[in-house]
Amino acid sequence: MDATNSQAFGYSKNLPENIRAIVARLCKNVAALQYKWDFYLTLFSSKQNFDLWGELGLGSSFHVIEESLRFDITMAIFRLNDGDGRNLSIANLVKKCRNVSELNALFAQFQKACKPIIEHRHTLVGHEDTDTALKPREHPILRVHEKQITMILILAAKILNTIFKHYGSDALDFHIVPQGGADELLYWLNDGKLRHLDKFSA
Repeated sequence: MDATNSQAFGYSKNLPENIRAIVARLCKNVAALQYKWDFYLTLFSSKQNFDLWGELGLGSSFHVIEESLRFDITMAIFRLNDGDGRNLSIANLVKKCRNVSELNALFAQFQKACKPIIEHRHTLVGHEDTDTALKPREHPILRVHEKQITMILILAAKILNTIFKHYGSDALDFHIVPQGGADELLYWLNDGKLRHLDKFSA
């Protein structure tokens, strides 16, 4: 592997060759999922923000953004837990790391945490279950809470960092904050709101 790739996020020459590229890709996937979740929470966990969308006439636009992020996060979690075939997933990575004894307990916790999100994927996102869609009272699904998704991300990071530690590599921080994130978006939307108010108060 060339020098550029060797510095890539999640790459460690200490890892066995048969899992090195898999771990690196999963690290990128988990970091991307963590970023989307942080972005989602920043935008949609505050009533003040929802009021801002309404004041700017952007309610329908942010509904589309919210739904798209929620569906994408659901599918990303499903993929991490999908142990079928040769899928690139934490489930299949754990199978390749049977010598890392700590992983079994962590992965069991990960699967348990993923269960309600997987149900959402099967009934509302990946498919549209007829009974769930048309008779939600008779066929309710488990509600997904903020703490559950946060725990899934914590456990995914722990699994990957346990593998790094086992092979003598440093742990990674999966919280990546690039420029132009949700906080900056909110800043400019609030700035636009103030300019709008100033225009009509002049």
